[in-house]
Amino acid sequence: MMVALCGCLLLLLTPSSRLIIAAAFVISPIDGGRPSPHLPPRGIRSGRRRSATEADDGDDDDDVRLPREDELFLERFRRRRDAVASAIDAERSRRPPSCDLADPRDVVASVLDGLIRPHEPAPYFGYEVLYATSTSRWREVLRKSVGASRAVEDGLIYRALGASIERPGNQFGILVRSGMEDANANRDDDDRDDASGSSSYADGRYAVEFPHDTLDYYDGSAWLECRLRDEQSDALLVVLGWSMKRREGDGAWLIDGIDWQDFRDDYRPGIGREEWERICG
Repeated sequence: MMVALCGCLLLLLTPSSRLIIAAAFVISPIDGGRPSPHLPPRGIRSGRRRSATEADDGDDDDDVRLPREDELFLERFRRRRDAVASAIDAERSRRPPSCDLADPRDVVASVLDGLIRPHEPAPYFGYEVLYATSTSRWREVLRKSVGASRAVEDGLIYRALGASIERPGNQFGILVRSGMEDANANRDDDDRDDASGSSSYADGRYAVEFPHDTLDYYDGSAWLECRLRDEQSDALLVVLGWSMKRREGDGAWLIDGIDWQDFRDDYRPGIGREEWERICG
């Protein structure tokens, strides 16, 4: 009845008046106090998505913000992460392989320097330098030494090399200090004081000596010898022969093989002694 009466009244009104009254029916609900289906219930926001400008407005109470201490922690973390990444990149730029290292002796010295601190500035970094400075043939030797296939990621090979070389009693542990420190730890104080030169590892450090000039074959290959001596007693510990090859493209020197002769009592005659004697007489 109410709807019919309202319809008759609308017919008697002008068009502009009809529009105003129709709007009133929408704005002011009359059906038993129930809200109009055209409007959301009071106290509930509409589902309209905010624009990008509105989302960035700092005055919106619904914006989710981290506590101040968490923001500071994240900022410190980002700065530390960036600093470490920059330090690693800087270290890589000065390490081989690099065409700036024209003398193979500089390449060998840099590789040994990286191995003596194998986890600086990042874990297994010294092994990364050794692997990156190797030819494909010598990389294959390194992979086989730890039982890794060609499909294994380089990072896992670095870890495997570290686990193997740093193992107590490993002959090549001297390159990463562990061999010298282990030998020293196995002696009591009297033995350390009375030990001969070849067995005295005073503080786990060695000095690198290049007794001869590099033998350059002028065909893209070279050979050189280096010696590891105890820093305090000057005792000869290990002699290494390095076979080097130039990398195609930039001519950077790479390691193509290493001969090893050990003069420490714990490891004589040492790996590769026969091969070494055939080369050096």
